[in-house]
Amino acid sequence: MGVARCRAAGTRLKDGRVLTTGGAMTDKSATATAEVFEPGVGRWRPVASMWKARNGHAQVLLNDGRVLVVGGEGAERSAETYDPRRDCWSETPELAVARSRPGIVRLLDGRVMVVGSDATSDATVEIYNPGRNRWSRVADIPNDRGRPIMAVLDNGHVLVAGGGTSAVDLYDPAADRWIVGPPLEE
Repeated sequence: MGVARCRAAGTRLKDGRVLTTGGAMTDKSATATAEVFEPGVGRWRPVASMWKARNGHAQVLLNDGRVLVVGGEGAERSAETYDPRRDCWSETPELAVARSRPGIVRLLDGRVMVVGSDATSDATVEIYNPGRNRWSRVADIPNDRGRPIMAVLDNGHVLVAGGGTSAVDLYDPAADRWIVGPPLEE
């Protein structure tokens, strides 16, 4: 890696390269720089920098091959997308809620769900629609949390766990409804 970073985010691109963004530098300041790892040649290459410096952010691959980057310290309400084909960034509308170290997952229909934050104790949930370039609030999660783990299940529901609680919540995107799941064993 060309730049030492912690609290960065990484995503495997459709072509097999790995995009690494942001993070905290050795002096603890956030960076907007980004790099890709090219496994075929075993080296890192710098790419276009993000609009905002951020660390403790989250990112996910969109169906069209772009990468959505969300929140992070210093950029809590901002989000942007990276297009690896054009090596450029585009800002999205702001999130309704500041998010640092949120959970993020791509739903089966291509939208993206963001939950949690270390920045605030908040039960709000937002979904990004890449086709419309729009964020929407959906039903609040029953148990607020920071740094949750998230996974999309085969039936399209989203499992949200961890993040400072033993509670497990399941979200049904079709019904915009939460179901309280069995708690994690301590």
